[in-house]
Amino acid sequence: MNSLRRRLILKDRHVELPRLMPATELMVAPLPERQPLLDPILASNSLALLYGERGLGKTFVALGIAWAVASGASFLGWTASRPHRVLYIDGEMAAVDIRERLRLLGSAPATLDFLIADLSSHSLPDLGYYEGQGRLQQAWGNPELVVLDNLSSLAGFKSGDPDCWSELQRFLMLQRRHGRAVLVVHHANKQGKQLATLLEANWLIARGNNLKITDEFLNPNRAVPNGEQTRWSLVYELTPIQFVQIRTGFRWNDGIPQDNSQHGRLYFVELHGYF
Repeated sequence: MNSLRRRLILKDRHVELPRLMPATELMVAPLPERQPLLDPILASNSLALLYGERGLGKTFVALGIAWAVASGASFLGWTASRPHRVLYIDGEMAAVDIRERLRLLGSAPATLDFLIADLSSHSLPDLGYYEGQGRLQQAWGNPELVVLDNLSSLAGFKSGDPDCWSELQRFLMLQRRHGRAVLVVHHANKQGKQLATLLEANWLIARGNNLKITDEFLNPNRAVPNGEQTRWSLVYELTPIQFVQIRTGFRWNDGIPQDNSQHGRLYFVELHGYF
């Protein structure tokens, strides 16, 4: 069981369940009404998915939706009644390409902000983990609509850990509870062109002492040469007391030859607390 899964299980033990509500009470409960952001497809405290194969124009449509909501304008027949605060987070497209697409839509609204990975020397924080979610939320103010373009470049891209999706789901549900709308852009399956594997071995040396060896491999598109990414890890996990774990080890990353950020060795010591 990895540290993220353990943390989620421990957290669930202390979550207070909602009370049972009879249908008769639900029918007359004073629940807040959703406010339209881009009528009729997008409203406040809602989650939406823009899904399709690469190259079909998903980013342009997402930009058009963001521009219309921020401008109080119309796009493809969908209409916003007033300007709203919008944040567009892009994890992989070149900033100059985003700018060219934005120019095709008209003047830039003052209520539209961008976080673009291409403008940073490092990748954006990973939305598949609580720490990355916290860092991004500290930077984005209080938008009414957040656009995530695209899912594969913003969540789980650093580790390929499937458990990060549980954390991401909680994050999206939290945005909805705060009355915020989220539009997620996601690529369709590559029909067998994508390959990912994870091998993990655990040796329980003694109670509270675990040695973990992992071998991770990702090939985002087997039709594209030199795109493989690999990571090997050797981690010693010490759990001296309940809810506290010390992790120390070594990671070796190897990836796309032209991307230096995907190569290197890392020695680390981590202290985890679960509550």
